[in-house]
Amino acid sequence: MALAKGQLGKQAALLVTHSHHDHAMDVGLVARKTGAQVVGTSSVKAIALGAGLPAAQTRAVSGGEVLRFGRFEVDVIASPHSPDPVFPGKIESPLKTPASLIRYKEGGNLSFLLRHEKGNVLIHASANYVRGMYAGKRADVVFLGIGLLGKQNDDFIKAYWQEVVRATGAKVVVPIHWDDFTRSLDEPLKKTAWPLDKVDAALKAIEALAKADGVALRMMQQFERMPVSSSR
Repeated sequence: MALAKGQLGKQAALLVTHSHHDHAMDVGLVARKTGAQVVGTSSVKAIALGAGLPAAQTRAVSGGEVLRFGRFEVDVIASPHSPDPVFPGKIESPLKTPASLIRYKEGGNLSFLLRHEKGNVLIHASANYVRGMYAGKRADVVFLGIGLLGKQNDDFIKAYWQEVVRATGAKVVVPIHWDDFTRSLDEPLKKTAWPLDKVDAALKAIEALAKADGVALRMMQQFERMPVSSSR
């Protein structure tokens, strides 16, 4: 239902940042329906294989690879998960379902920089950073993970913005990983509630940073097209 409502037809690739259930549980199903290659860590590949996807339709990456899909060039970048992630470790063999959430181990984390003639888009899904990780890389748009960011102190949030947004020169930021992923896809998005997260605190902090830097913020809703240029 969700794929049809989103008008998601044939796709070249599914870029999966890590193998926690909320990122990777359905990769096999989505790949079968769209024909996409699943690109992610070896743990992501294990989830896809467990769902019956052919090995040839998967690609395990760890960071440093440069991939090409049509007119897109994709830099694969190793990046840290948000601090103190649950279920650390790797998925060592194909993960058959049904499976408990604890079996969806993190498996390492990735970011993806998509380069295109019309501009560059960085997908940075987990709210953490390594100093200098994007040195020399440029993005026009950043899809910025803010899950658990509101639980961090002001210095951490400012450093995160510096290393991911300012360092890449992005002029548009799209906050992601703020919504309650236990809700059905036919329901409107809703912020993850306290005590699991402090989404309002994260949004307030990045809104102030964006305003100071002249960066446009865009909030996504499911099944809606969203402009990503800095001039709407």
